[in-house]
Amino acid sequence: DQNETWTETNPARVDSDGDGINDGVEDADQDGVVDTGETDPRNPDTDGDGLSDGVEDADQDGVVDTGETDPRSTDTDGDCYKDNIELDMGSLPTNGGSTPDVPTPSASNMVINEIHAKPDVVEGDANGDGVLDIYDDEFIELVNISNVYVDLSDYELHDVGVGLRHIFSDSPLRTIVPPGEAVVVFGDWTGTLSGTFGNAMANGLVFKASTGTLGLNNSGDIVDLKDSGGSTTILSQDYGSEANHDQSITLYPDKTGTFVKHLDAPSSGGRRFSPGTMVNGDPFTTTISWIFPIRINFQPSSSVTPPGYNNDTAGEYLTSGNHYGWLPQ
Repeated sequence: DQNETWTETNPARVDSDGDGINDGVEDADQDGVVDTGETDPRNPDTDGDGLSDGVEDADQDGVVDTGETDPRSTDTDGDCYKDNIELDMGSLPTNGGSTPDVPTPSASNMVINEIHAKPDVVEGDANGDGVLDIYDDEFIELVNISNVYVDLSDYELHDVGVGLRHIFSDSPLRTIVPPGEAVVVFGDWTGTLSGTFGNAMANGLVFKASTGTLGLNNSGDIVDLKDSGGSTTILSQDYGSEANHDQSITLYPDKTGTFVKHLDAPSSGGRRFSPGTMVNGDPFTTTISWIFPIRINFQPSSSVTPPGYNNDTAGEYLTSGNHYGWLPQ
């Protein structure tokens, strides 16, 4: 139990994350560390592929048996398709020769939803890397407006008059956009990004321009999505001086409206941009977030005893409330 307190698993439950696999099976050597070959007892989806660990390890024994997908690998069979996409689309995620037939982009299933051509010199850090850069913080956001996956792999973003700016990757994972979700291409970034960009980061759909920059003109340009090789234009969006106002231009309403300056959108809330999210900052689709139990270190006091679990000797305090099974008294 002491090890469980420090590793933030639940000593009152055999399966802290509710994925169907006991904590002691996930952390096989019970050392509180997610080692190679183990799954995370605090995270129901260790590999982030959209499938619960207990679904992938169907008999919940901690071993990848024949016919099971690997809860530690997003792409069990190495065919560049996520396991959950293969299951959703009817192919076999354990057979590299079985791949799904995913629709490619068209004007009926994708839109260019937001363009950030002129970042503000004070509040323009759209990529969230902590460095304001008028080139790196440029971005183009596309949204899947259909109810099926769309495969952007090998398709290209072009700046008309300049040429190729980005090729969507096909390896190690293909660029496949879930229904209703967004993909964001920034000019570049430095270090580590701090944002989630709606669900785009979790979906692996936040990219640097493969050419190193987007180089969008501030007051007039045309952005094209082209097929592999750049011979056919799939989507095209032109803009003028409305983009030259230290903010993005965005469809309002998202996905179906007309382009407006971001601050002019009624639900912008003063935001100058919204990469990966709707104008109001909400994700395009609703997801259930995993919440860890919260431990707060404090200085013990002889006169005040906070409610909830506490260990005065260790200086620990677990907040009261139901944190996925933690029910302190």
